[in-house]
Amino acid sequence: MLLENRQINLLSVVIVGDFNPVIVQPFWLASKKLIKEEEATNAKVELIHNEFVRFQIGDWLHIQVTRERLEVKTAQEPYFDAVRDLLVSIFSYLKETPLKAFGVNHTRHYSIEEKQYYDLGDNIAPLSNWSSLFKKPEVLSVEILQKGETNRPGGEIRLKIQPSDALKKRFSFMTHINDHSVVNDARVLTSLLKDNWQSTFELANNVEQTMEKLISR
Repeated sequence: MLLENRQINLLSVVIVGDFNPVIVQPFWLASKKLIKEEEATNAKVELIHNEFVRFQIGDWLHIQVTRERLEVKTAQEPYFDAVRDLLVSIFSYLKETPLKAFGVNHTRHYSIEEKQYYDLGDNIAPLSNWSSLFKKPEVLSVEILQKGETNRPGGEIRLKIQPSDALKKRFSFMTHINDHSVVNDARVLTSLLKDNWQSTFELANNVEQTMEKLISR
């Protein structure tokens, strides 16, 4: 049921390190055969500068690079694996780039009925605990943290549940999952992208299934 009410499914990968933004631009990607020349020519470039680069490839890929941060994102599900493949290829060329951390982020927006909306909040954080203090309490946002993932260096997972910041409908909410890892070089980054990619989607789907159970109690 909740899957049918999902309106937006956004994937982003954020890598923290020491970047030269002007390198990662459409024609550099095309020169390395990472995108087609036609895609580079038709790219929607917002800015290419020594300190900041932002552009869009087609209607599916957004890239933004600063001195400290590289972000690649798409809301087109058929291209999710292409994001991973692109990043693995980029860092096969930027092998010497100093890195600190990266996160795979899943942001999903849902629109549901009024009763389901309030039931969800009540099941996440029982409002009866606050009925003596507030006349009509509502759960606004909840954040859950898991630290110490053993299969990834410095791994932690953050889940945030809050009203949707993208949907205009009254009873809509979003879940944001940040699956974070500490990395110190491109080799470790590409290895983790390959080995743990599918598990991040399993996590996002498990969160969705858990949310559905909370709604349908």
